[in-house]
Formats: sequence, structure tokens, C-alpha cells
Amino acid sequence: REFADPDNMDFRLQGDSQFRGSGPGGKDFGPYEYVANVFFVKRDGDDAKDGLSVRTAWQSLERAVIGRKPGDTIYLIDYPVKEFSLINPVTLVGTPEAPIYIRTRGKRNTPVIGNNHFVNCSNLVIERVNLCEAATFENGQNITLRQCRDFPMFKAWRFTGVKNLTIDHCVFRGQTDLVLENCSDAQITGSMIDSKIQAQTSSDRKSTRLN
Repeated sequence: REFADPDNMDFRLQGDSQFRGSGPGGKDFGPYEYVANVFFVKRDGDDAKDGLSVRTAWQSLERAVIGRKPGDTIYLIDYPVKEFSLINPVTLVGTPEAPIYIRTRGKRNTPVIGNNHFVNCSNLVIERVNLCEAATFENGQNITLRQCRDFPMFKAWRFTGVKNLTIDHCVFRGQTDLVLENCSDAQITGSMIDSKIQAQTSSDRKSTRLN
């Protein structure tokens, strides 16, 4: 209840941790001084709260993506299937030194429902989530999917005009189409993929590396 995600070794403090201000000289106790850059979303959360701890988590992804800055992390907790779609296109802009992360908290994979539209995102990392239905990434750069899996109802993830796409240690079991169109420097590493990979142009095919 004190740390962001201790199961996955993220020992940043939550916003209402009792360790804040409890160290010598009134400093925060723990490996890091508290910074308000970790946010939580869960099914019984409340979008009127601050989102800075599990106990004050937001309920919707729509609320969680508002105002995100480089270095921010969004943790998903026990999020139910069919409630993780974004109504409007979203832009999340991190930096190479401080990406924006969307992750599952804990060891259980959480479904990320598709029909999401990410536009002009950069330095965005999506980790340890299950992927459902469809999603589109348009005109972004430095996009990473890491330790993700597909669900049986998964349709396709489409990447259009994305530079530096990485799919790392993911499992796609045959229901999934990965569509690359006008992309450059895409790489798929350490993954098990039984699905169709559609590289739409000759440049897409030449720039996609399977390792």
C-alpha cells in the first residue's frame, strides 16, 4: 500500500504513503523522494479524486490520460474487459529520457480494450497488458509494446506513419493482425507470434526486423 508497484520492483511512493515525510529530517523514507508522476486507475475508482494512489485511483482511462507529462506512469488495477476504450483520439508525448508508461500493476495481466486511437504519440511504452479488439497508432515515434498478449477477440493493431516501433517479448496467438503502413525502423524481438504481420509497403517490409 506504500509503493507504486512492489511486485514489479517499482518502489516509488504512492501519494498517500505513510512513508512520506517520515525519514530523517522530515524527508521521505524509501529509495526515492516522492514525485507526483505515478497515477492509478481501477474499476471502483473515482475520477473526482487525485489518482495518485491505489486508494484514490481514478476510474477511467479518459481521466488518466489528461495532462500526462514525460516520465509519468499510469498503472491499471483489475480493470474489467470492455471498459478500457478511449472515446476520443489521444496524444501522449514523452521524451527518450522520460517516456510515458501505461502498465498493469502487480502480476496479473489487465485487458487493454482496443478501438483506441493514438495520434502523434512519442516515447510511449505499454507494458504487461492484454490487448483486445483493435487500436490505431498514427504518426508517432518511439512506441514500444512490451510483455503484452492478445485476447481471442483481438482484431488488429495498426501502425501508420510510426517511426521506431518495438514489439518486445509479446505473445500473439493467431487472432491478431499487426498492420504496418508507412512505418520505419520497426523491430519485433523475443516474441512468439502466430499471427499475420502485414507490412503494407516495400519500405515497411525492408525496415521491419524480426529478432
